[in-house]
Amino acid sequence: MTVIDSVDVSDICDDVDEVVIFDDDDVGAYRARAFVQDDDLDHAMDEADVDLTQYPAVIAVARRGLDVDAPVRFDPIPFADVSDDPGLDPSDQP
Repeated sequence: MTVIDSVDVSDICDDVDEVVIFDDDDVGAYRARAFVQDDDLDHAMDEADVDLTQYPAVIAVARRGLDVDAPVRFDPIPFADVSDDPGLDPSDQP
């Protein structure tokens, strides 16, 4: 994945410091992800385990601050589980 753009949202939210958008597999769309600053490392960012759709103010600021022409998806990335595939036997997994 390639980083397309980012916007600092640390002044409006305690749970998210930065929203970064990446190329998405969808044609002509980008995927937004939330990041927080790591207190142990100067200027290092870790991906935050948050659902951006639960932070409408962050989405509004990010939409205004991101310089892109294509749509940006803020919904969470779906989590795939072995139980989602009826052809796989969960007992065969490590």
